[in-house]
Amino acid sequence: MPFRFYDYERLSKSVQRLREERWGRQLPIPAFAKAEGAGTPGQKPPQDYPETLRIGESWSGYDRWIWLRADVEIPEDFTGDLWGRFDFGATNGGATRGFESLLYVNGDPWQAVDQNHQETPLTIPEDRKLRLEFRLWSGLTDQDAPHDVEHTLHSAAIAQLDENVDSLYYWLLNLLEAYQTLPEDSPDKPAVLNLAVKAWDLVDTSGDGREAFCSSCGDAVRFIEENLGSDEKKVNVTMVGHTHIDTAWLWRLCHTREKCARSFSTVNRLMDRYPEYLFMHTSPQQYDYIREDYPEIYQKIQRRVKEGRWEPNGGMWVECDCNLPSGESFVRQFLYGTRFFEQEFGAKSNCLWMPDVFGYSSALPQIMKQCGIDTFITTKMAWNDQNRMPYDTFYWKGIDGSQVVTHLITGEGTCSGGTASPRMTCSLWDSYNSKDLNTEVLGCIGFGDGGGGPNRDMLENIRRVGKIPGMPGLKMGRVDEYCDRLHQTMKENKRHAYVPVWDGELYLEFHRGTLTSQAYNKKMNRRMEFLLRNAEMFVALAYEQGKDVKEALAKLEEAWKIVLTQQFHDIIPGSSITSVYEDSHVLYGQAEELTRQAMESALGAKAGETEKVNNFTVWNTANWDRTSVVELKGDFAGKHLALADGTVPVQNYTAEGGIAAQIPLASLGAAQVSLKEGAIPHQEPFAAPMMNPETSQPVGITTALLSVKWDENGHITSIFDREAQRELVPEGDHANVITLYEDRPREYDAWELEYSHQRKGWGIGKPEVTIRENSALRSVVEFAYTFKQSKLVQQMILYPHTKRIDFATWVDWNQRELVMKTAFSTNLRSSRARFDIQFGSMERPTTRNNSWEFARFESVGHKWADLSESGYGAALMSDSKYGYDIHEGLMQLTLLKGSNKPDQTADKGIHEFTYSFFPHTGEWYEAGVDQESWEINDAPVVTEAQESAVQIPFQGDLSGVTVDAFKVAEDGDAYILRFHEKEGRHQKISFSAEELSFRYWSECDLLEHEQGSQNQGKELDFQLRPFELKSIKFVV
Repeated sequence: MPFRFYDYERLSKSVQRLREERWGRQLPIPAFAKAEGAGTPGQKPPQDYPETLRIGESWSGYDRWIWLRADVEIPEDFTGDLWGRFDFGATNGGATRGFESLLYVNGDPWQAVDQNHQETPLTIPEDRKLRLEFRLWSGLTDQDAPHDVEHTLHSAAIAQLDENVDSLYYWLLNLLEAYQTLPEDSPDKPAVLNLAVKAWDLVDTSGDGREAFCSSCGDAVRFIEENLGSDEKKVNVTMVGHTHIDTAWLWRLCHTREKCARSFSTVNRLMDRYPEYLFMHTSPQQYDYIREDYPEIYQKIQRRVKEGRWEPNGGMWVECDCNLPSGESFVRQFLYGTRFFEQEFGAKSNCLWMPDVFGYSSALPQIMKQCGIDTFITTKMAWNDQNRMPYDTFYWKGIDGSQVVTHLITGEGTCSGGTASPRMTCSLWDSYNSKDLNTEVLGCIGFGDGGGGPNRDMLENIRRVGKIPGMPGLKMGRVDEYCDRLHQTMKENKRHAYVPVWDGELYLEFHRGTLTSQAYNKKMNRRMEFLLRNAEMFVALAYEQGKDVKEALAKLEEAWKIVLTQQFHDIIPGSSITSVYEDSHVLYGQAEELTRQAMESALGAKAGETEKVNNFTVWNTANWDRTSVVELKGDFAGKHLALADGTVPVQNYTAEGGIAAQIPLASLGAAQVSLKEGAIPHQEPFAAPMMNPETSQPVGITTALLSVKWDENGHITSIFDREAQRELVPEGDHANVITLYEDRPREYDAWELEYSHQRKGWGIGKPEVTIRENSALRSVVEFAYTFKQSKLVQQMILYPHTKRIDFATWVDWNQRELVMKTAFSTNLRSSRARFDIQFGSMERPTTRNNSWEFARFESVGHKWADLSESGYGAALMSDSKYGYDIHEGLMQLTLLKGSNKPDQTADKGIHEFTYSFFPHTGEWYEAGVDQESWEINDAPVVTEAQESAVQIPFQGDLSGVTVDAFKVAEDGDAYILRFHEKEGRHQKISFSAEELSFRYWSECDLLEHEQGSQNQGKELDFQLRPFELKSIKFVV
């Protein structure tokens, strides 16, 4: 029809009015008694409220807590459906800035009150008296520097809600948005608008009174519901309630405890009103907070779980970063997370829910499968800044060949802020990239980031949207049941679609700076992962010797949970505020102390304390023979070290007066070392310095294995492998070139590293060069730089027994908006490089042939990355850095970042780290690249000598695997041995457990559940596929 009635515009205005016209008689609350509060988790309402805060007045603060109280008596004639309405100011979408509060009603934690939750249903007691107490938090300041934030109390009242007007409001709201959302050629589009128009024509807006108005709204609702039709939905959306609560980010862990209380109390309150409401939440750590702080809320959660309406799922202890933690950390995330859900709720996770994590390791599918989890769900891959994933539902294949069903949620509000509106619901399907395979997609509703969860608007939308013509079917559902249906859909494939398989990592083309930001946390995470591994081995040995290790095990669990929580996807990546990292320093200190206490109680001796001790035990917890440089601290002037057989190892005094010695160590064994009278016998230096005859400055070092030269800038001009007769540095190029690059990303300061950052770079000047040590043990050349506001002192260390060159680095870093990298230009030619990851390694292209390769300019590696031709190569290693860039023959490692937001002081201060360059002949595994990397990551443990230094009780051919854990089982009365094939090939391993006492052994999953047959034999052999992970349970 050519004539336009402007029905949509006219009705839209009327709907806006209806939102307020739903509310009838109101009982205003003009003022509140006020008291100062504290940030103590779980704090209860105070007794005294000495001040007053009136409606229209303001309060302000930064991380400030106040209490408000109002005593309200409800008149006898004030009946019906009564709600509290509270507008206490803006909270920036309920996410990252501004006030939040928890309302107590008559002493019971009732519901969150914030910008997104301004209504709460009330239950009126017999005496009709309500005590309303609000615990308000001022909030923080997002990514800005701390400052006071002001909030104003706009209104507060008890109000009557009319059901008819309320229902019509939501029907018209959704019909009009559906009309806007449907495509122009949809036959349902005009019908939807006509339905809304006709319904509105039935509403009495004559002004004859509220009763007539409300009654006519009921007539309109009935008209709509009778005329919707019942078309069969070919596309369906399952919606689940959810709140994505970042365990820390722009707030601290202590604030998260309260965010959980506010969010979970709201869920429980709305479940009372909406029997169809289903809610899923991950992160056992957050449940544990509630168990400790708010037992009354926790008990309600347990009841909801039994009802089947609250779904604990998701797998891990926290939603951790999936690039940086080790494989064993992933195992413990699942182990502690799934055990908590099973023990507290009788619930088993069937999916790994990771909506907001910055990329996903290809080690995950195998780990998931061995934890009984076969579905992976995320939204983050939609954030790619170059390439879109070609499908959204597929099988994801890991490095060992394990596969899990994977579903990517795309569309609006996928992680936080989903509303179940017509637009959001349609977007879930419209953006879905696997329509040929599957016609049911998943979405979630609820405010997140800072919590809050679903509100009443969202639940009312779900009741209506799926019934509107042209809209997808919409219903609430459980995630575990959706996963089961998705598996069935893919298995049956009734639509005869191509069922895709994605083989390898899910690399996020965004947030690459998270591999570098907040270097301290990354270093401490790496240190704690190795320390916990060693401590668990020693506690297991103590258990095997009959010692009581219950206290030690409790300390290890507490330490593990600290480390796991710090692996949350906004803590370890470096994207949180200053106070989060101040807390991290304290928490890592606690974890380290707990771990050392457990280790020392098991050993019966202090680890690392060598002063005033004459006899030592040096422990090798690696499952290969190694020769390590071991440093003993103390004043050892006039003394030297000898091995148990009297051999005097290569050694030298350290600058601090201690001794460093080259100690040969057997696989999973220990060596006894004694301090003897008499100075270190004369031992000839193994290296010959090269000096500039004009300046008398050192310009190179020659050993039997290598010749290394550098220029006046400290840049290496030559690394000549004398054994292979091979030069590694191309003529005219350099190695170990430390460069500062501009770091001003388009957004997400701490998160980002733009490809364009290397367009603009600055050197760090000319160093002062000094030979600090030239002995039979090692040659140490020191390069000292002063640049801009910072200093760097680097010791290049060469050894007689290995080609590995260490670069032990001390930096006083004070730069902003700059990133520091080191680069090694090599003449190696290979289109692929190999990177150490969790439980194995993976290859990535070194070419830039297409946008997928181009986007991987910064990629994660753990202990090493290797670039090799056939038969020769070089590895770049690190003790705490993760951001590698290997392009053609150039090997780069990102060292430090200087972000301004969200932490204005990020990475300022002292840093100590070591990276290494290791030329080698043969394949990377033949050259022992992984073994070499352990020398800078996990030095042998030194203790006061043990009378009987027990070896870890496994002997045999373990050369092709890495022992990841030897520990006491979580339920006791057993040991767990875990190892993985590390060379990327099929191979057989055999070893003996003759020295270990046990009744039988069996294979087990990563949750330590026995699988397969029980065996009494002490000789074990296994055929392993590439990168296969194996766990053995020895039951005592």
